[in-house]
Amino acid sequence: MASIGINANVIVAFVITVARMSFWKRLILICLWLTPVTLAAFNTSDSLIQALPTLKSNEKVDALNDISWALKFSENKAAGQYANDALQLAQNIKYRKGEGQAIYNLSVIHSIKGDFERSSQYAKACISIHQELDNAKLIAKGWNVLGVNSINQSKYDTALVFLGKALDISEALGDTAAILSIRGNIGNVHFNQGDYEQALNAYHKLIEFGKVIRDTVMWSTNLGNAGSANSLMGRHPLALKQLYEAYDLYQATNNKALMARTLSDIGLLLKRIQLLEEAEGVFKESLALNEQLGNKRQLGMVCNNLGIVYYRLKRYDLAINYYEKTIAYYESVKVKAIGNALGNIAKVYTDKGQLDTALVILYRALENDSLLNKRPGMALRNVDIGAIYLKKNQLDRAEYHLLKGYQLWAETDQVKDLSSAAGFLSNLYEAKGDMQKALIYRTEYKETQDSVYGIENQKEIIRILLERQQQELKTDSQSTIVASKDTDHSGYLIPGAVLLFALGSIVFVYRKRQHRHLQEQLNAQNQNLQDLQSSLEKKNLEVAFLSLSTIQKDEFIRQFTQKLNEFSRKHPQNWDIQKLLNSLHLQDVNTKDWDYFKQAFEQISPHFFDQLFERYPKLSNKELRHCALIRLNIPIKDVAQILGISVSGVHKARYRLRKQFGLDRGESLENHLNS
Repeated sequence: MASIGINANVIVAFVITVARMSFWKRLILICLWLTPVTLAAFNTSDSLIQALPTLKSNEKVDALNDISWALKFSENKAAGQYANDALQLAQNIKYRKGEGQAIYNLSVIHSIKGDFERSSQYAKACISIHQELDNAKLIAKGWNVLGVNSINQSKYDTALVFLGKALDISEALGDTAAILSIRGNIGNVHFNQGDYEQALNAYHKLIEFGKVIRDTVMWSTNLGNAGSANSLMGRHPLALKQLYEAYDLYQATNNKALMARTLSDIGLLLKRIQLLEEAEGVFKESLALNEQLGNKRQLGMVCNNLGIVYYRLKRYDLAINYYEKTIAYYESVKVKAIGNALGNIAKVYTDKGQLDTALVILYRALENDSLLNKRPGMALRNVDIGAIYLKKNQLDRAEYHLLKGYQLWAETDQVKDLSSAAGFLSNLYEAKGDMQKALIYRTEYKETQDSVYGIENQKEIIRILLERQQQELKTDSQSTIVASKDTDHSGYLIPGAVLLFALGSIVFVYRKRQHRHLQEQLNAQNQNLQDLQSSLEKKNLEVAFLSLSTIQKDEFIRQFTQKLNEFSRKHPQNWDIQKLLNSLHLQDVNTKDWDYFKQAFEQISPHFFDQLFERYPKLSNKELRHCALIRLNIPIKDVAQILGISVSGVHKARYRLRKQFGLDRGESLENHLNS
């Protein structure tokens, strides 16, 4: 091959010109230069494809089936074409085994694409032909595909029936890999119904088994599933690590479908912890991959999430645009689950103050979720409806829907959403004047504690992103250095070396900018965390004093009533005293006030009383209360007033507590109760 001569001055001029360009112009130029190289690399023929013309009919069908199976994730459209060619050829030569395999391949290929109706038609044909061929293994696989399709169509009861049939056959065959795979799909049913712990049990078994048998697809798929479940349960740092590990495995095998899905899951996680700009970028990467694959169902899901990002950024027109795209994509592939998109559109109208319009849309969304038995969706819709009725001051309707939503959230593992419902219920009962119920739900709400937890999550997530980008920066830097060292002055390799050097420089600079942006976010989150921790300490005291002020009031009324009763018995004819007693009884003195304090206190320090009483069973109720006040750092003077004793009495009580706890002189009572 003749070498290509290039003048050195031309090269120098090119490098200087590129260096003077803006960042985005350089990136566009490099992409234009790389396009022919990239296309040439992807047009390299597979050895199996090259061998097709030389194969006999049966062998050709088998080869076509093998090619379609190998390409099902990376080149879904091409995989479908090869499977159709295999099916047509097998039918022409009456090769039933090859025909059955092609039909099964098509059922899986269409399921990956998101066309669940066509996939199910092929899965039923797969079961029929393999019953004729007496191939139990592929019969089980056909039922498994039907189960997966039913999950994706939100038909969970039907899915369990199909998966049960697949499991029975696989257990009879002793097919361990198939058994675990089917149980993983049953885990997906639990996942979609909000039972994340059950789902995780199934996923973890499959991850370990996939590692043992070196099945990368099983390992990576269930690693991604576990990441999604942990993300929904609020375990965000663990979830992000699992999702990135799964993504790297998919990328190594060029599994575009699962790369796209995992990017979407990473975007969801970033969205949940309010890293909205990062989430937007990841969702757009997922959108581009799904557009390549033509997966309309996944496109709908990603558009819905992009809509949520733009809604939170107050870019309402873009939000509604993406929500409407979601519904259009779903309807084009006959996906019935449009409750989330409708609910999200309703939120936009709520923010705009168009409450009646929002209610109409929310009731439509609730009806959709109820028909499909999507319990998390039903919970969310009820809470949103209740919140609007609360705004409209229609308190009875608000109470009905908020309690319904609260009960539904209580059946799932989504603590944050349960806490949100409790917050609305607290506001509702405050509006109704029922302060005891308001206090119960307010202490459950724990808004500031949840915020601290969220900030801690954000900090850990940003650290993970920084570590990942540092590794990428290191790799990019090394690649750039290698490219510059490998320059061949014969003239043939110079353009490629310059190209790689320029591309490496651009990517390096871009990632460095991202790295700096994430570092700034981490610093901001540290400051937010300090502010929120200070706010939490203040809130702890507010909760304690709110409860204790009620206790003090009632204790005073009890003591005063007791004195008046004694006086009344000595002076029974004094009607003024009797009227005063009746008035005090109308105060509805509640003997359970200390129980409310205990409940409020344990929102701040869970299981404190149980653990303390277990260690020291001789503690009286008054001593337990005293210990709680010490834990809250209440000043001694206030403790004396609350407990109705003198300051010296508090010191004596603390001396007795130290004796019961077996503390030496140098040991702190406060540290002991905080340990």
